[in-house]
Amino acid sequence: MRAGRAKKAKTAIPAFSIYGERLEKPALRFLNVEDLAATNRIHGWHIRAHRHRDLFQLLLIDSGRGEAFIDDVTVFVTAPAFLAIPSQVVHGFRFDSNSTGTILSIAEPFLQDLLRVTGDAFISAAVRSATLRELTDEEFRTLGLDSTFTDIVEEMQRDMSGKTTIVAAKILELLTTLARLIAMNPTAFPGEHSAASKLFDAFCDLVERNFDKMWSINDYASSLNTTERTLRRIVRRIADERPLDIVHRRKLIEAKRQLVYTRVSIAEVAYSLGFGDSSHFTSFFSRHVGVTPVSFRKKYLFQRE
Repeated sequence: MRAGRAKKAKTAIPAFSIYGERLEKPALRFLNVEDLAATNRIHGWHIRAHRHRDLFQLLLIDSGRGEAFIDDVTVFVTAPAFLAIPSQVVHGFRFDSNSTGTILSIAEPFLQDLLRVTGDAFISAAVRSATLRELTDEEFRTLGLDSTFTDIVEEMQRDMSGKTTIVAAKILELLTTLARLIAMNPTAFPGEHSAASKLFDAFCDLVERNFDKMWSINDYASSLNTTERTLRRIVRRIADERPLDIVHRRKLIEAKRQLVYTRVSIAEVAYSLGFGDSSHFTSFFSRHVGVTPVSFRKKYLFQRE
């Protein structure tokens, strides 16, 4: 990996769910697979600087070459290469028109679920920073990354029970390979995370562990040994939103999951997320989603039948 001249990120960086699709908080879409060539062709082989608030991305570049713009660093990429982009990291690409590969976008809550299941600090550490690893031809053959990506694509297209379990196992296989590659040759993007980035990451981790409680932002700040004012400033600078927005979004993701994929009562969903009563939860959900929990459940259950 070769670092080029530094470029400062613009302040008004667009945030997307999938590149080109404005944020709609698609909480129920836990995974998206794109063909690198098809996506880049649509955008003239130039993916401009942007970020994803709730997506961790893995890119396998099979052939071709190009540039990756990560925060304020430009790196030149020659296939085969394996690239990891955590959520909130500003990034963009400019690939040659003969480039091929696969882009795997994993919803952050799903990623955190997988990390909790494994409890593997080795993997958890590997997904915190943007990483580019150019592969030798031998590594590309022996690691079988292309086969694993293909398996995920094919499994996602099947209408069979256990699909999520198979896909989850394949994703963990990719993350393990990423962690091992980093351990063998720690060629992440130059420069350590700033103190602000570390605080933001720690806040997001804390939200993931405590979103089911009615913590105030001051509670989060105190747990991070900082002030509420500092936390608000850092989150605004990095994510262009309030800490409370991140907490609420995580609660809503869990609420939607339970409403669609379980049969527990509205009251039970409310209590599991820290609400004192179901009316408070209903008011919160309706204000943010536009429909009541009951209406939301009926709509998605109907679509699944």
